[in-house]
Amino acid sequence: MIKNLYRDLFRTACLGFAALLCGCGGSSSGNADSANAGKDPVPLTPLRSPITATNFAYLVASSYRALESLAEVAEGIGVATADFPGALELPGMPGSDADVGNAAVPLPGLAMKLAGFQLAAGVAQKFDCEFGGSITLSGAMANQNRLTQGDEVRVVTENCRRPDGSSDVAGDLINGNMSLSVKQMSGIPGPDSVWSGVIAVRYDNLVTVSDTGTESLNGDTEVSISQSASDSQVLAATGKELRLKQQAPGRAAQELVLRDYRADIRKSGDDLSFGGNFAFSTIKLDEGTLLVGVSTGKPFTVNIEDAIPVTPPDGAPPADGIRQVDVYPSSGQMTITGADSNATLEAEKSGGLVPAFLARLAVQATRSDGSYAASQTLLWKDLLGAL
Repeated sequence: MIKNLYRDLFRTACLGFAALLCGCGGSSSGNADSANAGKDPVPLTPLRSPITATNFAYLVASSYRALESLAEVAEGIGVATADFPGALELPGMPGSDADVGNAAVPLPGLAMKLAGFQLAAGVAQKFDCEFGGSITLSGAMANQNRLTQGDEVRVVTENCRRPDGSSDVAGDLINGNMSLSVKQMSGIPGPDSVWSGVIAVRYDNLVTVSDTGTESLNGDTEVSISQSASDSQVLAATGKELRLKQQAPGRAAQELVLRDYRADIRKSGDDLSFGGNFAFSTIKLDEGTLLVGVSTGKPFTVNIEDAIPVTPPDGAPPADGIRQVDVYPSSGQMTITGADSNATLEAEKSGGLVPAFLARLAVQATRSDGSYAASQTLLWKDLLGAL
């Protein structure tokens, strides 16, 4: 997990789309069962890929990254809902110059603030971004001060470039669409109140370009949120498909897709605990599309006190100061299941004042020439650095 200190450490990851899950299946017989005539066809289950000595480290690392990204998306939606409309900052609105950059977490991929602003059905409102491009909002809100059940918000960004935090320097370039729908709401959402709700979000090719690369997001998610105290939430994210893509400068794009997914997240302050289950597909350049199942046996925990500053970030001038921190899980375990094979990943924090964050990997497979097993332990940064 890599975050920028100019933004909230656990800001929602704006990630990208990936290759679709490839559907594979056998051919049907020419003698169809007449009893099934006229019935809806049963969808074929895609065949899982074998986990091998050459791909298990890549599959393990990318499966964890997919789960972590999903947890961040859900956490960002939860915090943004509590802080709405402070989670948005619109250019040119009354009060928009105050407290710039101090909102807890922006809506996924956007940094705007809604101040003295009311969405009315059938009336789209377009705003210019400070450094070029525009943002268009549409939908309907029953209360301008908070989200309520039945609210619908749609955001369209066109080459929008806004300030980087509270500075007068241009920040990320954002394109694409997203929509938010409040399915349920109990209590009055706020950073310090007790409330619960269900928020559905749809991303349509939402792309962010920054100095760290390009991130994009497509798909749907529905997040159930229960807040019991200030900055303490329990969340569950479910959906049919979320397609992700990240590409750092000079690196090959990492393509992911989560399907039929569920993630359970607990947030306390800046600390997160998360686990989940989903079908997962990724593209490995020398092997093509790989499809596996992912399940968490023990939730991963990420603690703010474990943040490791990077001074300065790679490629930055020495005077740039601390802008980036790395945060790795201190515990957690997941299983990745393929065709006649499985792999495990376990996180471990080892050491005292300068701890080491270890990733313990293991793989077992059954092959035509016999069984195969292997294991390795490496630093967590090296596991993710190979992606």
